[in-house]
Amino acid sequence: MIDNSAVISNDWLSDAWRRSVEYGINPEQLKQVRPIDVHELQERKKKKRLLLDVAGPFINHLYTMVDGEFIVVISDQDAVILKVRGEKLPEELLQIHTTEGMVWTEQEFGANALGTALVLDHPVHMVGAQHYCKAFHGMTCAGSPIHDETGTIIGGIAVAAYKKEHSPYLLGMVMSSAFSIEQAIRLQSENRLFHLIYERIMHTANHLYLLVNERGIIEQMNQAATQFFGLSSGTSLSDVMQENSAPMISFRTKQQLFDVKEEYACANGQLTVSWDAYWIDHPLLKRSFLLLIGRDMTKMVQMQRSVEQLERLSTMGKFSAQMAHEIRNPIATIQLAVQILKKQGVFQGNAEKKAELILAQLRRIGGLTDHFLNISKPAKPELRQYSIQTLLSDTCDLMQSQFIQAEIDLRQSYDARISLQWIDPDQMQQVFINLLNNAIDATPKGGTLSATMALRDNDSYEIIVTDTGHGIPEDKLQEIFEPFYTTKSKGIGLGLCNSKAIIEAHGGQMIVESQDDQGTSVHIMLPILQRP
Repeated sequence: MIDNSAVISNDWLSDAWRRSVEYGINPEQLKQVRPIDVHELQERKKKKRLLLDVAGPFINHLYTMVDGEFIVVISDQDAVILKVRGEKLPEELLQIHTTEGMVWTEQEFGANALGTALVLDHPVHMVGAQHYCKAFHGMTCAGSPIHDETGTIIGGIAVAAYKKEHSPYLLGMVMSSAFSIEQAIRLQSENRLFHLIYERIMHTANHLYLLVNERGIIEQMNQAATQFFGLSSGTSLSDVMQENSAPMISFRTKQQLFDVKEEYACANGQLTVSWDAYWIDHPLLKRSFLLLIGRDMTKMVQMQRSVEQLERLSTMGKFSAQMAHEIRNPIATIQLAVQILKKQGVFQGNAEKKAELILAQLRRIGGLTDHFLNISKPAKPELRQYSIQTLLSDTCDLMQSQFIQAEIDLRQSYDARISLQWIDPDQMQQVFINLLNNAIDATPKGGTLSATMALRDNDSYEIIVTDTGHGIPEDKLQEIFEPFYTTKSKGIGLGLCNSKAIIEAHGGQMIVESQDDQGTSVHIMLPILQRP
């Protein structure tokens, strides 16, 4: 970028003249040079479209506001003229040397304001005889390089006038114009970057994005929203939403809303969408817009319901196991007594048949008892190759709204060396949901939750879920895996118990480390299976 405080050596002009001599230029005779090929000129303009778009309004404004006979040109970094404003100078000069496509390097015309400024990478001002070619001794010229945001020269600007129009402010005017163009290019580049990011987010994200103006018209909606509603932009918000829906309430009341869940009916069943609504004021346009962001929470809700169902089933299994244990003992006693009496010949005739009936019914009760016992056993994992890294990452993504609502910072770290593993994805996801829910409940607002996965050795890997919550007292650590033990106001205390059973069924091990007010870490060690 231009640095107005920079100083070039006093002998810069003599160096430029020396180079002109080395180029073999005759100062007495103006060299006749043709513009570059029309096709090449068009290609150069295409490459410098941003420079031309930004510089155009500046040189037009400069040309309109300043009186006098002068010419303004914009060139690329090779001193090829790309844009000219010069109708105030005689036609002959324009036709010969200042048309678009002319190359104003030192090699072509010797020391000149534009070519020398690009060589020195510094603004220069030449008056009269300072020009190498005598044909320009009647001119006063100022030139300056133009840089992009990285400091690379991308072009130049030059102003030329008759010597009678000479002003010591000419160089400052050129420098100010170059600086303004550079700043505008930087802002344009940033705006283009932000626009590209915005476009990428809007059109590739799975979330629903809708931008609504103050009249209730949807001005923009991304592809996900278009597919979800089956409509495109230009539609009224009231045609998409119910009157009592969160987006409509936010639109009518001008209020911000966060994480409001709503049910939508579709061909595939019920969908759950969580809406955030933000009002954005545009000070330049003096307009307000409602930005609606909808997150599809259907899978998350289904998972939560599945976990609750599994916990209820587990509770029933524990209860069944206890009842079966209490029933089996008296049944065994009765069965033994009947068999002894039968051997002793107590039952005769019809009584013996009744004794057989009693034994058959006792065996049936025993079978039912065994069935109850099977309910209490954890389901055998149905192992298949699956990316456990993707499973944990997807689970974290699905629970993202809970982290945001709880104001907890989630950090994830995965070891790329851990590839596909033999696991039961459904059971493992149940474990992850249990652990993440426990960590969220235990962590205060502003806390941190981390989920990491790392290779331990060639035979095993480890998953660690750590929170910065209130921790677990040391005397309670031994009880956390017991059924029905819980420290939460909600829940039945089977989450960790079931999770530990699932991990052990996978051949792994679960360990909990915690201290009061120091947070909790749950370590899961799993073997790397070559085959199930």
